[in-house]
Amino acid sequence: MKMFMKIVIYAVCGIVTLIAVICAVLGCKFYSQLKDGGKIVEWSDEDGTTYRDLRYGEGVRNTYNLVIPTDKRPDALILFLHGGSWISGEKEDMEYEVHRYAKMGYATATMNYSRLGKDVLAADIPYESPNFESMMREIGACIEAIKAKGAELGCDFKQMAIGGYSAGGHLAMLYATRCAATSPIPLKFQISCVGPADISLLFPTDEVAIARIASGDMSDEVVTQRQELKNFLQSINGLIATDEDLCLENVNYLKQLASPLHYVSAATPPAILAYGEKDGLVRSEHGKRMADALQKNGVDYTLIVFPNSGHELGQDKECTQSVIDAVTRFCDKYFD
Repeated sequence: MKMFMKIVIYAVCGIVTLIAVICAVLGCKFYSQLKDGGKIVEWSDEDGTTYRDLRYGEGVRNTYNLVIPTDKRPDALILFLHGGSWISGEKEDMEYEVHRYAKMGYATATMNYSRLGKDVLAADIPYESPNFESMMREIGACIEAIKAKGAELGCDFKQMAIGGYSAGGHLAMLYATRCAATSPIPLKFQISCVGPADISLLFPTDEVAIARIASGDMSDEVVTQRQELKNFLQSINGLIATDEDLCLENVNYLKQLASPLHYVSAATPPAILAYGEKDGLVRSEHGKRMADALQKNGVDYTLIVFPNSGHELGQDKECTQSVIDAVTRFCDKYFD
């Protein structure tokens, strides 16, 4: 009996040790991916002052964080937008970028925005629920608030860049391609890390499914698909879709309106584009199509494709540094 108990104890200890080793290995691998992806940046209170949860509107999510480098009154701002498929994420998710460039002497900020199907919009935003149009309004309102706060702190923000990761990269590109001319702070360049540039590429149109939905079929499956499509279209422009809106032509048209690629022109701010070749969520083709559109319109851009990375961009350390170098180069080139 005693021998049996010893065997059990040794077995349990062995299993616990094995689990601990596996957790340690996975933890080291995860840390390595974060570090190689540039998502770990050393920061101390001596590097700058952080103003947290400042408000730019009345909505629950209408808050931002602003960082002013120590002993500096910068006139350039870099605003970062978090990812999360437009339905999750927090402004703090982008603190690594905020800290990185604040240490270089730039004012930096990150903001929350009202998420699809999740949050209640401020009363002065005329939509039933959050959508890409309301997000554009919130970004503009946030920039206006940052400009005012900067003046209060002795910083006259005369120029800015906007960037983001994944869904935030999409919003950054959409704002840069659509709203640069009306931005409260002049927009000098944009940064997209794995941001969808072409919504049709992200959500391909199933013509057969659209035809069934438009046919009036009332089977449970099609009724569910019909409502899902209406919700998707509402997330683009904020309008409640009718059955008549569910035709192939209109669906493709609205997808186009939600795509930064659609708005590229000679007036589009220069862009830094970073994508993972092994990304199964936002394929590198988004970056390549955006780069082609920018090139055709004579807009300066840098496209960096991470050959071994997926959506997290954590497998190509040298490419991470190339993105940082590109941002530094664009700051030197486009900030006065």
